[in-house]
Amino acid sequence: MGQETRSRICERGYGVRILISYFGYTGENSTVAMLARSVAEDLGRDQEVVISAIEPQRPRSYWNWLVRSFLPGSRVSIKPVVSDLAPYDVVCLGLPKWTFSCPPVNEYLHRIQNARGRRFCVFLSYGGWDEERYLKALIRAVDRKGGTVIATLAMKRSRLLSGDFGEDVARFCRTIRSRNEI
Repeated sequence: MGQETRSRICERGYGVRILISYFGYTGENSTVAMLARSVAEDLGRDQEVVISAIEPQRPRSYWNWLVRSFLPGSRVSIKPVVSDLAPYDVVCLGLPKWTFSCPPVNEYLHRIQNARGRRFCVFLSYGGWDEERYLKALIRAVDRKGGTVIATLAMKRSRLLSGDFGEDVARFCRTIRSRNEI
C-alpha cells in the first residue's frame, strides 16, 4: 500500500485525509476498521480514507503472543505499512487490548514519522477488563510522538461478535468529524 497510496491521495487533492491503521489477531478490528471507513466516507464529502493493516512479519502462536503481551513495550517486526503520517490529517489506530502490550502496534508506533500535530483516534477491542488503563497508556504513547488523541472507542469482544456495534462506530466517527470540522 505504502508510497503508491500516499501519492494517489496527494494527487486527488482531498481536503481531509484519514488513515486507519489497525492490527487484529482474530479479525474483529478488521471489521471495525472497514465499518469505520464506510461511516467516515458517508460523513464527509471532501475526504479520503485509507486502510492500512499492521501485520507481523511472521505468524506466531497464541501462547507466543500471550507471553509477549506481558512485556510492556515489547515489539516485533512488522511488514511494510504506511508509517509517514505527513499526508494525513487524522490517524485512527485500531488494536486488541492484550495484557500489558501489543507488540505489533508498539513497533508501528516506533516507526511512525511526522506524527507531530496529527490528530489520532483509537479503537480498541477487549475481552476482559482494564481497558481504560490500556487506553491511557496508548494516549501517552501518541503524545510522546507529538500527536493528540481526539476520540477513543473501546468495544467489548462479545459485542463485536454479536454484530451489534454499528451505532457505536457511527458515534465514534461523528465525534471524529465534530472535532475535525470534516
